[in-house]
Amino acid sequence: MPVTHLKKQFSLPECSGDVLTVQDLHFSYPDGHNALHGVSLKLCEGDKVALVGPNGAGKSTLMLHLNGILNGQGDVEVAGQRLTRD
Repeated sequence: MPVTHLKKQFSLPECSGDVLTVQDLHFSYPDGHNALHGVSLKLCEGDKVALVGPNGAGKSTLMLHLNGILNGQGDVEVAGQRLTRD
Protein backbone atom coordinates (compact mmCIF):
# COMPACT_ATOMS: atom_id res chain seq x y z
CA MET A 1 0.00 0.00 0.00
CA PRO A 2 1.43 3.43 -0.89
CA VAL A 3 2.56 5.57 2.02
CA THR A 4 0.00 8.24 1.08
CA HIS A 5 -2.80 5.87 2.09
CA LEU A 6 -1.48 4.88 5.51
CA LYS A 7 -3.03 6.53 8.53
CA LYS A 8 -2.82 5.28 12.07
CA GLN A 9 -3.93 7.08 15.20
CA PHE A 10 -3.09 6.20 18.77
CA SER A 11 -4.73 7.36 21.98
CA LEU A 12 -2.04 8.50 24.40
CA PRO A 13 -2.37 9.99 27.86
CA GLU A 14 -2.48 13.78 28.03
CA CYS A 15 0.72 15.50 29.02
CA SER A 16 1.48 18.74 30.71
CA GLY A 17 3.77 21.13 28.93
CA ASP A 18 3.59 20.36 25.21
CA VAL A 19 7.00 20.96 23.69
CA LEU A 20 6.12 20.53 20.01
CA THR A 21 2.74 20.66 18.29
CA VAL A 22 2.13 20.27 14.56
CA GLN A 23 -1.43 20.70 13.32
CA ASP A 24 -2.66 19.87 9.80
CA LEU A 25 0.65 20.67 8.07
CA HIS A 26 0.65 20.66 4.25
CA PHE A 27 3.54 21.45 1.93
CA SER A 28 4.17 21.26 -1.82
CA TYR A 29 7.50 21.95 -3.50
CA PRO A 30 7.65 24.44 -6.42
CA ASP A 31 7.76 21.54 -8.90
CA GLY A 32 4.30 20.49 -7.65
CA HIS A 33 5.43 17.52 -5.55
CA ASN A 34 3.11 17.26 -2.52
CA ALA A 35 5.43 16.32 0.33
CA LEU A 36 3.23 16.72 3.42
CA HIS A 37 -0.49 16.01 3.54
CA GLY A 38 -2.17 17.08 6.80
CA VAL A 39 0.55 16.00 9.23
CA SER A 40 -0.40 16.43 12.90
CA LEU A 41 1.56 15.43 15.99
CA LYS A 42 2.15 16.45 19.57
CA LEU A 43 5.32 15.75 21.54
CA CYS A 44 5.69 16.25 25.26
CA GLU A 45 8.75 16.78 27.39
CA GLY A 46 10.62 13.49 27.71
CA ASP A 47 9.02 11.82 24.67
CA LYS A 48 11.30 9.68 22.55
CA VAL A 49 10.45 9.57 18.86
CA ALA A 50 11.78 7.87 15.74
CA LEU A 51 10.83 9.29 12.35
CA VAL A 52 11.10 6.52 9.78
CA GLY A 53 9.85 5.93 6.26
CA PRO A 54 10.94 5.28 2.69
CA ASN A 55 12.72 7.79 0.45
CA GLY A 56 10.39 10.61 -0.51
CA ALA A 57 7.97 10.07 2.39
CA GLY A 58 8.49 13.61 3.75
CA LYS A 59 10.81 12.99 6.73
CA SER A 60 13.34 15.68 5.80
CA THR A 61 10.60 18.06 4.70
CA LEU A 62 8.95 17.72 8.11
CA MET A 63 12.27 18.39 9.86
CA LEU A 64 12.80 21.51 7.72
CA HIS A 65 9.44 22.77 8.97
CA LEU A 66 10.26 21.99 12.60
CA ASN A 67 13.41 24.11 12.50
CA GLY A 68 11.72 26.94 10.59
CA ILE A 69 13.55 26.62 7.27
CA LEU A 70 10.37 25.80 5.33
CA ASN A 71 6.92 27.30 5.86
CA GLY A 72 3.89 25.29 4.79
CA GLN A 73 0.18 25.55 5.45
CA GLY A 74 -0.75 24.54 8.98
CA ASP A 75 0.59 25.30 12.43
CA VAL A 76 3.90 24.42 14.08
CA GLU A 77 4.40 25.46 17.70
CA VAL A 78 7.45 24.99 19.91
CA ALA A 79 6.87 25.55 23.64
CA GLY A 80 3.63 27.38 22.82
CA GLN A 81 5.24 29.77 20.32
CA ARG A 82 4.13 29.57 16.70
CA LEU A 83 7.03 29.15 14.28
CA THR A 84 7.03 31.67 11.47
CA ARG A 85 9.67 32.57 8.96
CA ASP A 86 10.06 36.34 8.85
